[in-house]
Amino acid sequence: MPTKLAGTFTPENVKAWTKKIVKELEFGQFRRHKWDWVSCTDIDDGAACPLVWAREANSFVCSYVLKTDPTGKEASGAYYDGAAPIIEMQIAKGAQPFRRSRIWEN
Repeated sequence: MPTKLAGTFTPENVKAWTKKIVKELEFGQFRRHKWDWVSCTDIDDGAACPLVWAREANSFVCSYVLKTDPTGKEASGAYYDGAAPIIEMQIAKGAQPFRRSRIWEN
C-alpha cells in the first residue's frame, strides 16, 4: 500500500513522497501530533518506548484491519481509502526517531 501511495518505486517518487510527509509534519495534518510522538523518551528504560509504539501500531489491527475484514480483498477500493491515512500517519511517526535521538542526546 505504501507503494500505491507513493507511486512506482523510483528514487524520484520516494523523494517526492518523503518531502510530502516532512511537509505534513512541519506545516500540515501531522504538525499538532509530532511532539506527542516523541513524548516517550525514557533513556533509562530502552524497552519501554518501543513497547508503547508497538502497542499503538498493533491497535490498528483491531480498530481497522479486523474491523473491516480484508480477507480475500485486494488492497484497493474502500479498504485502501480507509487504510491510506493510517499508513501515511504511521510513516510520519517513523520519521520521529530522528527527533527522539536528538532529545536523548540532549
